[in-house]
Amino acid sequence: MVKICNEYLDKIGLDQNQFLMVRHHDTEHQHVHIISNRICYDGGIVSDNWCKNRTAQICDQLEMKYGLTVARDQGKRRQLRNDKVPLKKKIKSEIK
Repeated sequence: MVKICNEYLDKIGLDQNQFLMVRHHDTEHQHVHIISNRICYDGGIVSDNWCKNRTAQICDQLEMKYGLTVARDQGKRRQLRNDKVPLKKKIKSEIK
């Protein structure tokens, strides 16, 4: 997992920054959270433009490369299993 996380950090441009990796075993699937700052060791700043989209694209690549569980599918499966509308969606619907 450390190798995959380091590859993610390299691809997203955070390989020269301070970071923390936290591995979880509290769900059906093991996963890692990465916390990083945007300030590089040389004082530069990593852009956060399109960070969510870039992260999703990089994760898709790494999941395919290493044969990992596709994270995007986990939320969909969980929602179908529970047969419940998430609270966030209910609130959004009521506001509209």
